[in-house]
Amino acid sequence: MVNSSSAAKLLVLLPTETADPGKPPYDYGSVGGRVISAYSPAAGTAFAVQVWAVDNYWNKRTDVSANVQGVTADPNDVETGLSARSLFSGTTNFNAVMVSTGSWQITASTTSGAALKNGVSQAVNVTAGAVNRLVALLPGERLNPGKSPYTAGGAP
Repeated sequence: MVNSSSAAKLLVLLPTETADPGKPPYDYGSVGGRVISAYSPAAGTAFAVQVWAVDNYWNKRTDVSANVQGVTADPNDVETGLSARSLFSGTTNFNAVMVSTGSWQITASTTSGAALKNGVSQAVNVTAGAVNRLVALLPGERLNPGKSPYTAGGAP
């Protein structure tokens, strides 16, 4: 039997991924410790993100006391679903919503308790959502996709 070492970092798992403890590389990037499968939600679609406290070899640690928060690289999203929450038995869940098309990552970090290295997700490839309105632009105006307000009648 092999015991895991002490908690060292966070592992960020997207809905299409599964944990794979011991899978190299053992850095702090977005490849090790998981079975990767591309994830491409439509803009504005909520999705679950799991965060695990792990040792240097991606083994889950259940004895860690820390608060964790998330942040996305999407410049236009509202990150209320990624606010700080406690790890319970070494894990916590977030609901993320990205609104800009493109390839973005989610970074998880500790805000209090055990100081663990940040975790980074693989790229989330956000696609355009279903067509739900027309936007008229006047000369000199430009469209800014993903910029709020997102409701009908709001300025683009």
